[in-house]
Amino acid sequence: FGTNVAVRRLNLAVHPGEIVGLVGPNGAGKTTTLRIIAGIIRPTRGRVIVNGHDITRHGIEAKRVIGYVPERPSCYENLKVREYLTFVAKIYGVPTHEAVLRIAEYADMLQLTPFLDAYVGTLSKGNLQRTLLAGVFVRPPPYVIVFDEPIYGLDPRGAWSLKKHLKKLRDQGSAILISTHILEVAEGLCDRFIIMHEGDVVGQGTLEELRAQCPDARNLEEMFLDLTGGIPAE
Repeated sequence: FGTNVAVRRLNLAVHPGEIVGLVGPNGAGKTTTLRIIAGIIRPTRGRVIVNGHDITRHGIEAKRVIGYVPERPSCYENLKVREYLTFVAKIYGVPTHEAVLRIAEYADMLQLTPFLDAYVGTLSKGNLQRTLLAGVFVRPPPYVIVFDEPIYGLDPRGAWSLKKHLKKLRDQGSAILISTHILEVAEGLCDRFIIMHEGDVVGQGTLEELRAQCPDARNLEEMFLDLTGGIPAE
């Protein structure tokens, strides 16, 4: 962005059947990374391959398998929630009878059922986020999931349901990349971690691999602090 480099020399792969957590402080480059992967902004260097397709050259083919939810959700304000979800299902070729069942299933899972006939523009941030999540799930898996702070804005029940479903999708072969600053969530959900700081990757691997880099750290929080500037002195 201008003379500022948001992300440097990033090399990452997310494989089917795993959840990878992208963690880092504000300004680390997490959101920029996810927006590049989702095809929203173009990288100035390098390339992104999604399901075998270069997202810059073959954007439609790549984006067809991506489910993206941004940190700051926005949507078609003049549609009702049910209309939006039906619209998304049609885009992805979900048969009408199947779409009705899937909308009901994920509205129930995400506590959206009372809001199905509400206009999107009237929703709270949390319910708008749930609507976008349901819009991803309304088509059958597997997916390439790119979620920016998906837990933020959800109440404990909604967060629990989402984490459970993401693990189910992982086991069904989805490739899942999420960013979060809630390290307890990342530690309990993710199979691998990529830790970013000021645009650079400063650590990556499983908990065991990160522990080898930070032998004195007792948990992901202390590993994160160690890799992004050191644990504050008491």
